Amino acid sequence: MVGIEETIREIEEVEKRAEKEYRSILKKLKDPQYADFRVLLLRMAIDTALHKHLAEALRKAYKEAVELVDEFGYTDGIELPEDAPRRQMNEEIVVIPGLPSIILPGGEFMGGRIPPEEALRELLNLKLENVVIPLEKKRDIVKVVDEILSLEGRMRDGYSHLEKRAIHPLIKAIAVESKNNEEQHISVLQKIKERME
Repeated sequence: MVGIEETIREIEEVEKRAEKEYRSILKKLKDPQYADFRVLLLRMAIDTALHKHLAEALRKAYKEAVELVDEFGYTDGIELPEDAPRRQMNEEIVVIPGLPSIILPGGEFMGGRIPPEEALRELLNLKLENVVIPLEKKRDIVKVVDEILSLEGRMRDGYSHLEKRAIHPLIKAIAVESKNNEEQHISVLQKIKERME
């Protein structure tokens, strides 16, 4: 079975080759009589360039996710399914175990939606109920959370603007889902802040 990393690399390489082929055929169709055909091919070449860069970004994000799990993740010991980013990646349940891949009460993945308040509350209770944080550390955490909340708000607004302006369906989908993900981050950070205060 081909792994995720190999699949992403293969996609990236194929997109690179396809882009070169598009460039090659576009160079051969410079005469005015090919204008309509050239415009069609140009648009597909642009899509292919976009796909190539998305695959490259996905490959880099995957590599960084593996590094983060290796550095800050759990040991190779027994992990609960909902707390198992390493297992999720190793078993290819998820490509990148970010916030959307947290299993909610009821066994479904958080996915591309913001859970209802009760589910969010229960999720945070499960994650934070046994964590004892000294008062001084809580103050430091609240300070950092406030800064991150400000950044998350700016990112959400940026993706919202991009969503409104984007025509290309891939850009629009990335903007919509990135905005949703930032809203999830904001909701979780606000709940964390409430628990720290």
